[in-house]
Amino acid sequence: MMERIDGIEIPDFKSFDKIRDLIWFDGPLVSHFTSPDNTAYVFYWSDLDSDKGIDRWIITPVNEYLIDRYIERHITLKELMLKTLNGIAFSAEIDKDDNYFDVYAFSIHTIDPAYLPEDDTYNEFEIIDYLNVFNLSRKNEIGILELKITGLSVKRGIMDFSQFMGTLGKVEDILNKISPDYTENILRRGGRVEGITQNVRRTMYEKSHFEVLAPAAGSFKVFLKPISKTISITEGREFTDEFTDEFLNLFQNSLDNDISGFEHYDASYRPDLLGDCIALAKYIKSNRLNIDFTWYNSNTEYERQERIKNEDSDKIIQNIIAYKTRDSRKFAALGYFTSLNISTGYFIFYLDENTPPYKGHYVKDDKTPLKQIKFDKNYSVSLESIYDKDGNEKITMTDFQEIE
Repeated sequence: MMERIDGIEIPDFKSFDKIRDLIWFDGPLVSHFTSPDNTAYVFYWSDLDSDKGIDRWIITPVNEYLIDRYIERHITLKELMLKTLNGIAFSAEIDKDDNYFDVYAFSIHTIDPAYLPEDDTYNEFEIIDYLNVFNLSRKNEIGILELKITGLSVKRGIMDFSQFMGTLGKVEDILNKISPDYTENILRRGGRVEGITQNVRRTMYEKSHFEVLAPAAGSFKVFLKPISKTISITEGREFTDEFTDEFLNLFQNSLDNDISGFEHYDASYRPDLLGDCIALAKYIKSNRLNIDFTWYNSNTEYERQERIKNEDSDKIIQNIIAYKTRDSRKFAALGYFTSLNISTGYFIFYLDENTPPYKGHYVKDDKTPLKQIKFDKNYSVSLESIYDKDGNEKITMTDFQEIE
């Protein structure tokens, strides 16, 4: 029989998600949990009623920063538990099915020292990390894309804000260029373009667009998950498995010696997709970064990894430039103008509000026809894309016609 801890009974206690076990010996002894409001909690095993099969845990809400301090051996486990938020802790009896009984709130400073760790309890155990791409995929029942950023300027869990935003922004640019055309290609491949409703397109859009799931504590990783659940596309594979392959194959092709691999992306997607790939490589080079991509889908058990190292950036840039400078690419686009300089010919042309615009110049010497353009009309434009020796894309417009 376990002794009762005096406190205020909590009849309706919170639910928690396990992040990781901090100490494990024939089972978890100290664990890191989080509540629905993202408060971090330390669960400390303190007693056992072997007859009933019930464990008693001391539960302390803490600042997650202090958990890292404990892991890094700067503070003891006892110090960690005594630094509870507002000095409040909880005791709970939990059975093997994770049912909670006799939950009490009390002041941490009034507890019998026998229920706390010893004074010298520094971390000496291997950390079992639950916050990884494999466990997050199982927990969310969806594929997860992990980006691990390393480099000379990236410390453990610390990265310059502008570098972080710049890296993610450039990865997002590439993902957003592939997604809309990839969805349409899949629909055409299945002969399903006609009769496809806007809702179906929206659903597929959400399956090829990612949102940030969670940063990993203690290391610089970011986890991305599709906005909505995946769907089967071929036997044993799901839509996001194939979409992520399409995304990661771009980097794989960028490092191949055979630059003909770019033809697929050049023909299937907007021509500035490869320009965005160059921009990411330049950013990696200038900031001396590496990016490791890991995709895992627990539904299909499909796993894929790709890495862009700092020293790879020059090869990516050179390969794309070698491909793009073979000759210019001419293409047509439908959309509307949002900016136009009659004297210089500079224009900004949007396909739609969700797609980055084309920016360039009207190349004809006579700029008079530009005066006919209206911002409330749609146009068909003839464009040409070419890259210079530094990998900078130049867009020119050779013709335009108002769509009635």
